[in-house]
Amino acid sequence: MSSLQQAFRYANWAHRDQFRKDGITPYIVHPIEVMRLLQRCGCVDEVTLQIALLHDTVEDTSVTHMDIYHEFGRTVAEAVDRLTLPVGGNKEEFIQTFADYGRSQQAVLMVKAADRICNTRDFADAGDYIYAHKYLVVKGAPIFKGLMGISCSPLAKRLVWEWLDLEERINDFLPND
Repeated sequence: MSSLQQAFRYANWAHRDQFRKDGITPYIVHPIEVMRLLQRCGCVDEVTLQIALLHDTVEDTSVTHMDIYHEFGRTVAEAVDRLTLPVGGNKEEFIQTFADYGRSQQAVLMVKAADRICNTRDFADAGDYIYAHKYLVVKGAPIFKGLMGISCSPLAKRLVWEWLDLEERINDFLPND
């Protein structure tokens, strides 16, 4: 079994009883969407794709950092840990840390940006364009700033284009002030 298949099976198991906010869609659909967005943008790095599949396991399930470490090793465990909001942590402060991520945290930043894009699409698909705009543009600004800091990477450039395209589409539905 490939490491990507192993990550999928593990994430699927970890999220087995969870659903997206609509109450219908199995939660595993979200990590798969994040991984597929990265693939469409040109990511072929298996470790980054594993991180995409596992990015919500520690934050949203009973899986621990050590569980990820034992199953997937230090690199994946540390990346998933960086993507996990600490218990009782402040979301705004946590998101702000992504503005300072550079090349050394490139995989983490790419997964966080893809996660933000996929979640924003879900808000827009549900018709909540005002919140989608706030979630992407206002709350997501530190992530975008970090992404721009590594925009010499072809994958980062494609994610920036996805981000900007989504922002433009959402803006089309916002009320004119």
